[in-house]
This record gives sequence, structure tokens and C-alpha cells, in this order.
Amino acid sequence: MNAPVSFPYFEVEGDPEAIGRDYGKKAMDRIHESLNIYRPVFKRVGLTWDEALARASAFISQLEGFDADQATELRAIAKGAGVKPEEVMVVNARTDIIYGAPRPPSTLDDGCTGAIALPGATANGHLIHGQNWDWRDDCKNSVVIVQRHPSNGPATLNLFEAGTLARCGLNEHGIALTANFLHCDHDTDRNRPRNGVPSPFVRRQVLSSRLLAEAAEKMMNAPRSFSNNIMLSDAIGIGIDLETTPREYYWLKPENGLLVHANHFISPAGRARVFDTGLGISADSLYRDDRVRDALSKEHGQITVQSMLDALADDFGSPASVNSPPTTGVGGESSATVASIVMDVTERSITVVATPYAQTHSETYRLTTKN
Repeated sequence: MNAPVSFPYFEVEGDPEAIGRDYGKKAMDRIHESLNIYRPVFKRVGLTWDEALARASAFISQLEGFDADQATELRAIAKGAGVKPEEVMVVNARTDIIYGAPRPPSTLDDGCTGAIALPGATANGHLIHGQNWDWRDDCKNSVVIVQRHPSNGPATLNLFEAGTLARCGLNEHGIALTANFLHCDHDTDRNRPRNGVPSPFVRRQVLSSRLLAEAAEKMMNAPRSFSNNIMLSDAIGIGIDLETTPREYYWLKPENGLLVHANHFISPAGRARVFDTGLGISADSLYRDDRVRDALSKEHGQITVQSMLDALADDFGSPASVNSPPTTGVGGESSATVASIVMDVTERSITVVATPYAQTHSETYRLTTKN
């Protein structure tokens, strides 16, 4: 039998320089793999590697003004991994660079199905928050899980592509975040902000928050470059969803203790104000959220980490399913569910199934608090 697939896990601590160098060294092989994945992607959209790096350089200057500590950490990651800072930025700003290319793609972005179950809907009274991350299948070779203990700010536990600063995760204060792809006419109109910050850096700021209100305000007030759906939760028993575009944001709250979102706008305000161009490349979103909501509703009051993993394993309509095997579609030449991630936010833990289309083996990681 094949050995179970899992992602590398490591811990880093200290100031931004120390964290970045340690992260870069420990994730070096996977950072190089991230670069190998995106080099041909840039070529296909009409960008040479040097052109992609030049665009990344402008984002580094922009990051300095948005969050100097993150800029320091990014440069230190590059030192630790033996690559250029622009190459680390390329991975963080891949969406921004690719959609600004001469031949921007019509089918390239993260798909996802996310869910939050409030304490009243779970078996142990904990808040449970999870998602499937659908993206390029080859990213199974570049994902890392990082526990981070900064000298200033909350400890975090994150899953992301090697080289990036944040994707989905939680912090020691019980704030958790997942994100889903959205796309609409606001992403391409002339009013779109040209100084938007790539989403990993905004997510890092969100996960530095002590309170959910603070986290939501950071997302709502950030200079956003592209649409994104952000699911936020707080261990005290709160969940909210923010459908964000470069110009606006719309909100949703749980119903009957559940909040589920896929890759289309579902808030009344969002549906009224945008043309949802994402549905043209991910129409399965229209039933994926229903499939997960229905499965969780049947377990209402008894939802566990495992029952959310089971809901995320749904293969109805495969390959256009919640749990998608490798197939041509959203994400490029080969897209799949790279990982299922379920967080018990109350106990500050993350359970991960790598390549859930091929296995059910899970690994659980717990955030520790260091005195």
C-alpha cells in the first residue's frame, strides 16, 4: 500500500527577520517547488520570468507601506531559501500578476467550499470551521503547515503554499479564517484600485487580530486588488462571511448555526450589485454549498471535526464536486482538491487531509501558547 500523503510541518519564532530566515530554510525545497509550478504559468499568459519578477518588485515596494514587518519577513524568507525577494513575492502575488498579464486566463483561481458550525450545532459545544481548498493539483508538492510564534503579536497556525505568508488558519485568540475564490465585473473595470494589496498579506493582518470585529474591519478596510470571499470565526461562538470586491463588501451571517459558502455571490446585496463572472468557470458552486449544508444539517447538534471532513468528502457530480479529483478546469491544466482543512477553533487545532480525493488519512496539529 502507498504511504499516506501529508504536508511538512514546522515551527518558527522570533522577530520578522528571524522568523523569515527560519521559515525560508525549513521550507526551502518547497519554496523552490512553488517557483517551478508558476514559471510555466506565467509563460502561458505571456510573461517572461524577468517580467513577472519586475511586477513582483513593485509589490514589494507597496508592501513596505502596507506592513513593514511583513516586508522584512518576506525578504528574510528569500535569504533563508536562497532565492530573490521578488521570487517570494511572485508566489504571494501570483493572482495579481497573472491577471495583469498580456493574456490573462479565464480559468485560473482558487476554488473552495467552506463551512462554519457554531457551538450550538456541534457535539462538544466547540466552534468548528473548515474548507476544501481546490487549486492546482501539483501544489500538493508545495504546501506547508507552519506554527508561528512572533515576538510581537499572536501565535498562528497556518496552511499555505510555501513562500506565502498566510492562507487559511487560526490564531491564539481564537480567530480563524478561510477564503474562497470569487470573480465579478469589479475585478476588470476601470474603477478597480491599482494599488491593491495581494491577499496573503491582508490575511496575515486579519490573523494578527485579537477580536473578530478587528479582523473584519481589517478585511473591509484593506486596499483589495481582487474579489475574495472571506469566512471569519471566533471561538467565543461567532461566524461571519464577507464577500469582498475591489470596490465593495457584502456580509452574511449563520442561519440555524451554520454558514456555508462556495464560489459565487449569495448575499442579496452582492447578487444585486455585481455581475458574477466566476460562475462561468465554476458553475458547480451552485450546488456544492448546498451539498455541504445539507450534510451538516443532518448532523445538527452532533457535528464534529470528522463529520465536517465527511461533508467535505462529498463526491456528488464528480469531478465537478465538493471533493474533486485531478481534472482539467479551474486552476489550470490539472485542478483538484489539494486539501481538506477543519479547525476546532475552540481548542486551537487544525486537522488536515492531504489530497482527499485519494485518501482519508488525516493529521491534527495544535497551536501551543509559549509563555
